[in-house]
Amino acid sequence: MSAKPLIWIIDDQPEFLNNLELAFKIFYEVKSFVTSEALLAEISKPDVQYPQLLVSDLVLENDTLLIHLLEREDMQNFLKRSQILVLSGNPSQEVITRLLELGVIDFISKPANIDELIVKINRAIAKPKQDNGLVSYHSEISTDPTNRIVHCEGRSAEELTGREFQVLTAILRAGEDGLGKKDLIKEVWSGKAIDPSALSVHLTSLRKKIKEIGVNVTYNRSTDTYSIAIADSMKQVS
Repeated sequence: MSAKPLIWIIDDQPEFLNNLELAFKIFYEVKSFVTSEALLAEISKPDVQYPQLLVSDLVLENDTLLIHLLEREDMQNFLKRSQILVLSGNPSQEVITRLLELGVIDFISKPANIDELIVKINRAIAKPKQDNGLVSYHSEISTDPTNRIVHCEGRSAEELTGREFQVLTAILRAGEDGLGKKDLIKEVWSGKAIDPSALSVHLTSLRKKIKEIGVNVTYNRSTDTYSIAIADSMKQVS
């Protein structure tokens, strides 16, 4: 029997933290922290076992912001070995953009649905490794979260906006099955109501930028899903 994936959780609400830990222990090896000080003490240990994923609240103890924690050099070193998924309310676009720049890979709204959170955790754990800051989703496609750049077969698109990058990576993570429109909006806008034209506006701009490197966002009307394809050969990303 293979070992369970190791994940860490940090949240300043002990009851919520305990509920997550109980739910997660079925699937993962779990280590939890109530304070950022405890987390930093753990990663400073010479024999620390880095997790595959850290699930963190956006606002920690004493109103400490995760952004400020991730700006530390020791946490940037942590991000070279582990990934971070953020639990949040409705963060501003500025906050989302900064977290993506710092290396956060995904977001989920609070109060968190456990089943949805487990799906996102499994996606993150299954994601191919990061190499020199690049995340590979496919043999031809990789992204640079820090600079919001997508690469394909040696070519690089112009810098994406924070929202465009969120749309692109959400669809990439879904793989060959594609991502439904409702699920895409829920992931990118954290379940908030948006103008009906908002997604189309971002998709139009995104498609224009990635078309230059032979990548396309395709839409299947029958299933109401979006997928990423290599435009030249129309091979669907898996």
